[in-house]
Amino acid sequence: MQLGIDHLSARLAQHRPQELDGPRFAAVALVLRERKNGPEVLVIERATVDGDPWSGHLAFPGGRRDRQDPSLEATALRETQEELGLDLSTHGSRLGALDHVRAHRALQLSVAPFVYLLRNTPALTPSPREVARAFWVELLPLATGERPARYEMKTPTGKFAMPGYSVEGRVLWGMSYQVLLNLFRLTA
Repeated sequence: MQLGIDHLSARLAQHRPQELDGPRFAAVALVLRERKNGPEVLVIERATVDGDPWSGHLAFPGGRRDRQDPSLEATALRETQEELGLDLSTHGSRLGALDHVRAHRALQLSVAPFVYLLRNTPALTPSPREVARAFWVELLPLATGERPARYEMKTPTGKFAMPGYSVEGRVLWGMSYQVLLNLFRLTA
């Protein structure tokens, strides 16, 4: 598997993302940086908030589209700025977009992932209302299957084991896991 930034950038430039329909839309930013051991992705741990279905989960910066957002990419940029104080238009370059994913069937929420490469790594200022912490994760161990994990999801009808990645002692799963799978499929 090739996971270098140049290869990833070329594949994203050729990719035409599949879009999903639905009444609700959100967008996330996969923020990458190049390091000696390969690309790293920025992951956030969401703040614990009552009523938030993703409270405390690992995720990528992003959120629901507001009416004033002219596009889903604008949503990803705005949310990254609000959550982390990171202005991707200043510090990053857009590499492309990935296929939309369905975040939650009951919510009918379609999520558009946009991929950015940081030219430099500015200090992050997480919003305590939204983000408990932010950290960087090497992509190669995830892409090569070195960190598989299961997330036990409890529902009214029982428990389900969902696939994910082991990241900093936690499980990155669900929509975020699916976004990374789509990225890795694109680079295969």
